[in-house]
Amino acid sequence: MSERVRTRFAPSPTGDLHLGNARTALFAWLLARGSGGTFVLRIDDTDVERNVAGAEARILADLRWLGLTWDEGPDIGGPRGPYRQSERSSRHRETIAELLRGGAAYRCFCTPERLAAVRDAARRARRPPRYDGACAALVPAESARRAAAGEPFAVRLRRPPGPVRFVDLVRGEVVEDPADLDDFVLARADGAPLYHLATVVDDHDMGITHVVRSRDHLSNTARQLLIARAFGWPAPEYAHLSLLAEPDGRKLSKRRGGATVAALREAGHLPEAVVNDLALLGWHPGGDAPEEVFALGELAARFSLARCSTADGAADPARLRWLGGKHLAGLSDADLVRRTLEWIAAGDPAAAVRAGAEEWVPRAIVASREGAHVLAEVWEPVAALFGEPARPEDYGAPAAERAAAVRALEQAIELLESRPSWNGEAVHDALPREILRTVRLAVTGRRSGPPLHALLGALGRDSTVERLRAAIELLSGEDWRGWT
Repeated sequence: MSERVRTRFAPSPTGDLHLGNARTALFAWLLARGSGGTFVLRIDDTDVERNVAGAEARILADLRWLGLTWDEGPDIGGPRGPYRQSERSSRHRETIAELLRGGAAYRCFCTPERLAAVRDAARRARRPPRYDGACAALVPAESARRAAAGEPFAVRLRRPPGPVRFVDLVRGEVVEDPADLDDFVLARADGAPLYHLATVVDDHDMGITHVVRSRDHLSNTARQLLIARAFGWPAPEYAHLSLLAEPDGRKLSKRRGGATVAALREAGHLPEAVVNDLALLGWHPGGDAPEEVFALGELAARFSLARCSTADGAADPARLRWLGGKHLAGLSDADLVRRTLEWIAAGDPAAAVRAGAEEWVPRAIVASREGAHVLAEVWEPVAALFGEPARPEDYGAPAAERAAAVRALEQAIELLESRPSWNGEAVHDALPREILRTVRLAVTGRRSGPPLHALLGALGRDSTVERLRAAIELLSGEDWRGWT
């Protein structure tokens, strides 16, 4: 099996990468990598009206962020390209002509008005609205004459009788009722091939052996098998995955936010956590007390289509968050700092520049990792050190409360300056519990956050004391000139 497995992921560039499509890409990638096979990336961009500028580049970037690298694709080439369907149109048209010559397909000259009338009549008779095969009986010479005269036509597959049977690698035997199939269209009147034909031709030409996709494509499979059989080609094996749903059971939708890879990346989730969570949505590692935390390589080693579920999987934000904490805790300090700064640079370049100018920032990032689940939670307390100071009224309304705050800050300066060394432990030992809230407010402008001693240890003695003195000046009625 490892010698021949070739899987593919074939997104349409109609928008950002949806989590359902990302899960499909992941499972196809795991099947290829786990068997020593090949993973192919193809862009199915023939639906020109729905294509979105820049979407292909964003999809590729999202896949790379998830760690799903490909062996052949539109950006790196390969022996079976091109890997964009729009660049393969001449090949598709050749195959349409081949089916016409062999009689497996025929020209359909029915007008849109006639087709609409056929559908309406079928509905009134409570029959499926299927094409009635009016043009199937045209003799080849008559069909060729009408085409040569310029009469517009579509191309339809001549469907053989009987049901279509196949074994789905997730769902078992599937039987498609003949009543659900008619002589469906392969190419429009302008000669452009439709999705079914282009997909079958490209899968064949690229040597795809296994097609992994969600169950909403299950109804397409019978048609694609019929096309492959019309050519006399061996068909890939198919595996139709369960769908992804919202926690309330509704279909996972981009419109409700958080349903794209880009949205999770922007929110600060780690790619390891996203991949781990997606793998558990429709696949089970086995065992009575199964593990839940996996690296991508571990998933590839353990993945099996036999352990994929047919039941739809509901997204669980709480589990994704929990997995994020597990994977974040496993990062080295250096990797955490790098990833946090890269995440900031992607969303707020100005903040990244400012952070890069302060030598204490890496220490503060490490100090903020405790209890964090996403990079946003790591950065939030660090960002507070760049924020605006607390206002005088934040320390209390009566003058007596502000005076007490000044005394607490003066006490903190005295205690901190007397320490022979400066680190989180020294700060923790120096400051009494009853003044911590006031010190935090003076240094960060906030009343809560990660352990204060760790942040002050990262900030450094000089900057900490400078902020405490600035707060005293503010509370004493003097102008505040800002933190430096």
